[in-house]
Amino acid sequence: MSGSTSASVSMSRSESSPSEKASFSSNTPAKSSASASSESSVPASSQSSAPASSQTMEKPESEQEVYDTAKALKVESVDGGIKVTFEQLPQTAQDLQALLTVYPQSDARNVGAFFVASLVRYVDSVDDGLAMIDLLRGPRPMNDMDKDFLKDRLREKSYLPSAYFEGATPENDYTPDTPWTLLIYDDPTKAEEGYLYIQVATTGADSRRRITLREKDGQYFLWEYSNVLTGIRLPASQDPWL
Repeated sequence: MSGSTSASVSMSRSESSPSEKASFSSNTPAKSSASASSESSVPASSQSSAPASSQTMEKPESEQEVYDTAKALKVESVDGGIKVTFEQLPQTAQDLQALLTVYPQSDARNVGAFFVASLVRYVDSVDDGLAMIDLLRGPRPMNDMDKDFLKDRLREKSYLPSAYFEGATPENDYTPDTPWTLLIYDDPTKAEEGYLYIQVATTGADSRRRITLREKDGQYFLWEYSNVLTGIRLPASQDPWL
């Protein structure tokens, strides 16, 4: 897909309450639900007294946070692939589904970008991250072995997902620039019929990492992505040789 596309969607962030607790945390900025509170009081008089009143009202869900996808996400064509810029990363499967209506799975590179974003969310919320990845996997959701593999690969490596974004280096502990930006590349190697390869780069490795997708009815779904979860150079704060 080339060029940038804009649309408006609504997104409200679910609080993290994973059924299985992750042993790590991410520096991904969190969003909190908006609430408004007002207090009014009437001073007591010698004749009568009006008690102070305090009222807290929460905004309806439909009013909590609305944003323009043109600001939340922008996709541009670059030489050999696409450049994806997230002003706001998706936080739930519902957010991701809304984005897929604008940046569909008919372009495998969109799937690759959303997968990396889902890994970032997984670091903060296992349940949300798993739901987002399952959405990208389509008719083949994760089984227990797949979930254990993901958990094991990211154990004590909360920096790994952010290492694929621009500005993240071992020297700065893989802290990405903002807005969060990554490049998804076409893979020159032709896959077998019904499959497609794409690539994502990180400064933590000398070569790009491959993602394999499988096609069904013109849509691409995550199939094999273990390379993205392979270890990279240690961040400076964890490297005993620095």
